[in-house]
Amino acid sequence: MPLNNSRQELKKRLRYCVDIAGSGNALADRSGIPRRTLESYLAGTAEPKASRLAAIIEATGVNGHWLLTGEEWKPSALHESPAEYSPRQLDGLDFIPFYDITAAAGEGGFIDETPPCSHLAFQPDWLRQEIGVSAERLAAIRADGESMTPIIHPGDVLLIDLHDIRAHRDGIYILRLDAALVVKRLQHLPGRRLLVKSEHPAYDPYELRPEEIENGAAAILGRVVWSGRRM
Repeated sequence: MPLNNSRQELKKRLRYCVDIAGSGNALADRSGIPRRTLESYLAGTAEPKASRLAAIIEATGVNGHWLLTGEEWKPSALHESPAEYSPRQLDGLDFIPFYDITAAAGEGGFIDETPPCSHLAFQPDWLRQEIGVSAERLAAIRADGESMTPIIHPGDVLLIDLHDIRAHRDGIYILRLDAALVVKRLQHLPGRRLLVKSEHPAYDPYELRPEEIENGAAAILGRVVWSGRRM
């Protein structure tokens, strides 16, 4: 039997909830709904009961009326063109693009070449008071490797201020070195040189000269302003 339109539309709204949570596993964990049951909702083979919908609303912070009816809050504009995504405030939350990119080592492009795979929701007041950076400047990626432990661990989510590419102050930054992306601490040295340091003592520091940035061999892609991990 073909799915009716209302169930099809509910599937779409539930998939937006998955995007907000970060993944199906994350939504299942937060809502307490078994992953297999959640998959049946996403496939449209079953419809969630009111208690399940309430759990999804609690887990994601979406507007309950919108989830039930599709009216009022319409987040589809957020996902219509991921490559042209700009942060928006929805239902009182700022949504920040999350990219399927890791920083430590590895080939590939960065945020200007790769569309976001999902979005992370933050309270605007928290961003302003704790981070001091507006959502429009931010993007999220994951860390990989051991070089920045114990400050940053493999799998940590990093919020990056994409406007802070001059490294006017010491701090932790995302760098592109040749074809590799790394997360490192930068310290200013005389002559516009930068000392690139890891937190783990097994990794030796090295210098980054201004001409390496000027000729494109290296680039500062943004400053890490927050990190978080699953316990």
